[in-house]
Amino acid sequence: MPRHIERKERRLTWYATLTVPHDVRRKLGRNRFRQSLGTRDPKVAERLAAPLVAEWQSAIASARGDEAAENDPAFWRRSLAWANTREERVIVEHELMYHVQNQGYDNTDPEAQRFYARAFGSIIDTTEHLEEWLGSLQ
Repeated sequence: MPRHIERKERRLTWYATLTVPHDVRRKLGRNRFRQSLGTRDPKVAERLAAPLVAEWQSAIASARGDEAAENDPAFWRRSLAWANTREERVIVEHELMYHVQNQGYDNTDPEAQRFYARAFGSIIDTTEHLEEWLGSLQ
Protein backbone atom coordinates (compact mmCIF):
# COMPACT_ATOMS: atom_id res chain seq x y z
CA MET A 1 0.00 0.00 0.00
CA PRO A 2 1.43 3.40 -0.91
CA ARG A 3 2.13 5.85 1.85
CA HIS A 4 -0.49 8.54 1.90
CA ILE A 5 1.22 10.73 4.45
CA GLU A 6 3.46 13.76 4.16
CA ARG A 7 5.07 16.32 6.43
CA LYS A 8 5.77 19.95 5.65
CA GLU A 9 9.24 21.28 6.39
CA ARG A 10 8.01 24.09 8.65
CA ARG A 11 5.53 21.94 10.55
CA LEU A 12 6.25 18.79 12.48
CA THR A 13 2.75 17.35 12.10
CA TRP A 14 1.99 14.63 9.54
CA TYR A 15 -0.88 14.95 7.06
CA ALA A 16 -2.96 12.33 5.27
CA THR A 17 -3.08 13.06 1.53
CA LEU A 18 -4.64 11.64 -1.59
CA THR A 19 -4.57 13.11 -5.10
CA VAL A 20 -7.99 13.13 -6.76
CA PRO A 21 -7.96 11.56 -10.25
CA HIS A 22 -8.58 13.98 -13.12
CA ASP A 23 -11.87 12.37 -14.15
CA VAL A 24 -13.64 13.19 -10.87
CA ARG A 25 -12.02 16.48 -9.84
CA ARG A 26 -14.92 18.55 -11.15
CA LYS A 27 -17.52 16.39 -9.35
CA LEU A 28 -15.64 16.48 -6.04
CA GLY A 29 -14.61 20.11 -6.40
CA ARG A 30 -11.01 19.50 -5.39
CA ASN A 31 -7.66 18.31 -6.71
CA ARG A 32 -6.45 16.74 -3.51
CA PHE A 33 -7.63 15.50 -0.13
CA ARG A 34 -5.49 16.59 2.82
CA GLN A 35 -6.06 16.40 6.57
CA SER A 36 -3.83 16.89 9.59
CA LEU A 37 -3.25 13.75 11.62
CA GLY A 38 -2.12 15.60 14.76
CA THR A 39 0.95 13.46 15.36
CA ARG A 40 4.70 13.68 14.89
CA ASP A 41 5.20 9.91 14.75
CA PRO A 42 5.24 8.57 11.15
CA LYS A 43 4.07 5.07 12.16
CA VAL A 44 1.10 6.48 14.04
CA ALA A 45 0.43 8.78 11.09
CA GLU A 46 0.27 5.84 8.66
CA ARG A 47 -2.18 4.04 10.95
CA LEU A 48 -4.37 7.14 11.31
CA ALA A 49 -4.26 7.89 7.58
CA ALA A 50 -5.56 4.48 6.46
CA PRO A 51 -9.25 4.97 7.32
CA LEU A 52 -9.21 8.52 5.92
CA VAL A 53 -7.72 7.33 2.64
CA ALA A 54 -10.29 4.50 2.48
CA GLU A 55 -13.08 7.03 2.98
CA TRP A 56 -11.64 9.31 0.29
CA GLN A 57 -11.26 6.40 -2.12
CA SER A 58 -14.88 5.49 -1.47
CA ALA A 59 -15.89 9.08 -2.27
CA ILE A 60 -13.92 8.88 -5.53
CA ALA A 61 -15.61 5.56 -6.42
CA SER A 62 -19.03 7.08 -5.66
CA ALA A 63 -18.24 10.14 -7.78
CA ARG A 64 -17.42 7.80 -10.65
CA GLY A 65 -20.71 6.02 -10.09
CA ASP A 66 -18.85 2.85 -9.16
CA GLU A 67 -21.35 1.17 -6.87
CA ALA A 68 -19.74 -2.18 -7.69
CA ALA A 69 -16.84 -1.50 -5.30
CA GLU A 70 -19.17 -1.35 -2.30
CA ASN A 71 -20.98 -4.49 -3.48
CA ASP A 72 -17.74 -6.46 -3.28
CA PRO A 73 -17.15 -8.12 0.13
CA ALA A 74 -13.38 -7.72 -0.42
CA PHE A 75 -13.85 -3.92 -0.34
CA TRP A 76 -15.33 -4.19 3.15
CA ARG A 77 -12.69 -6.74 4.29
CA ARG A 78 -9.97 -4.25 3.31
CA SER A 79 -11.79 -1.40 5.06
CA LEU A 80 -12.12 -3.49 8.22
CA ALA A 81 -8.45 -4.48 8.03
CA TRP A 82 -7.43 -0.83 7.83
CA ALA A 83 -9.45 0.05 10.93
CA ASN A 84 -6.86 0.09 13.71
CA THR A 85 -8.94 1.24 16.64
CA ARG A 86 -12.24 -0.01 17.98
CA GLU A 87 -13.90 3.29 17.05
CA GLU A 88 -12.70 3.05 13.43
CA ARG A 89 -13.92 -0.54 13.18
CA VAL A 90 -17.35 0.39 14.56
CA ILE A 91 -17.62 3.15 11.95
CA VAL A 92 -16.80 0.73 9.10
CA GLU A 93 -19.24 -1.87 10.51
CA HIS A 94 -22.02 0.72 10.62
CA GLU A 95 -21.25 1.81 7.05
CA LEU A 96 -21.41 -1.85 5.98
CA MET A 97 -24.75 -2.35 7.71
CA TYR A 98 -26.10 0.86 6.15
CA HIS A 99 -24.94 -0.29 2.70
CA VAL A 100 -26.64 -3.70 3.05
CA GLN A 101 -29.88 -2.08 4.18
CA ASN A 102 -29.72 0.38 1.25
CA GLN A 103 -29.60 -2.63 -1.06
CA GLY A 104 -33.02 -3.61 0.29
CA TYR A 105 -31.96 -6.43 2.61
CA ASP A 106 -32.92 -7.03 6.21
CA ASN A 107 -30.08 -8.18 8.50
CA THR A 108 -31.90 -11.50 8.97
CA ASP A 109 -32.03 -12.18 5.21
CA PRO A 110 -29.81 -15.17 4.27
CA GLU A 111 -28.27 -13.22 1.37
CA ALA A 112 -27.35 -10.36 3.72
CA GLN A 113 -25.86 -12.82 6.21
CA ARG A 114 -23.72 -14.41 3.47
CA PHE A 115 -22.53 -10.95 2.42
CA TYR A 116 -21.64 -10.09 6.04
CA ALA A 117 -19.81 -13.41 6.44
CA ARG A 118 -17.73 -12.74 3.31
CA ALA A 119 -17.10 -9.13 4.33
CA PHE A 120 -15.93 -10.12 7.80
CA GLY A 121 -13.84 -12.94 6.36
CA SER A 122 -15.62 -15.69 8.29
CA ILE A 123 -16.27 -17.52 5.00
CA ILE A 124 -14.27 -17.28 1.82
CA ASP A 125 -15.89 -17.09 -1.58
CA THR A 126 -14.52 -20.19 -3.29
CA THR A 127 -16.50 -19.88 -6.51
CA GLU A 128 -13.69 -17.97 -8.20
CA HIS A 129 -11.38 -21.00 -7.73
CA LEU A 130 -13.98 -23.70 -8.37
CA GLU A 131 -13.21 -24.19 -12.08
CA GLU A 132 -9.48 -24.48 -11.38
CA TRP A 133 -10.10 -27.03 -8.64
CA LEU A 134 -12.49 -29.09 -10.78
CA GLY A 135 -9.93 -29.08 -13.56
CA SER A 136 -7.26 -30.42 -11.22
CA LEU A 137 -9.45 -33.44 -10.39
CA GLN A 138 -9.32 -34.82 -13.93
